[in-house]
Amino acid sequence: MKYVERFFRYVFWVVVTAAVAWVVKKAFQRAVRPSGTVSGRVEPRAPMAKAKELFRDPVCGTYVAEDVAYSLMQGGENLHFCSRDCREHFRAGCRLAAGA
Repeated sequence: MKYVERFFRYVFWVVVTAAVAWVVKKAFQRAVRPSGTVSGRVEPRAPMAKAKELFRDPVCGTYVAEDVAYSLMQGGENLHFCSRDCREHFRAGCRLAAGA
C-alpha cells in the first residue's frame, strides 16, 4: 500500500507544479506584450517594399540592381555591370572580337 500512496503523492505534486508553471507563464505573457499590441492582439504590419529585379553582370557574374548598375546598350540589349571595370573589360573584349 505504501507504493500506491507514494504514486498518488507524486501525481498530485506533478499536477500542482504544472498548474503553478501555467499560471506564472500566463502572468509573464500579459506583463511582457510585444510592441504594437492592443489588448493582446498584434496589429497588422505595414506592407513590405517590392523586391528589386537583379541583373547578372556578364563579366564576373555578380547580381546587381538596375538603380546601382553601370549600363551599356549592346546590340539592342541593355546590359548591367557591377562596376566600371567590368563594363570596360566587356567593351575591350567586344572590340577585340569585332576586330578579329
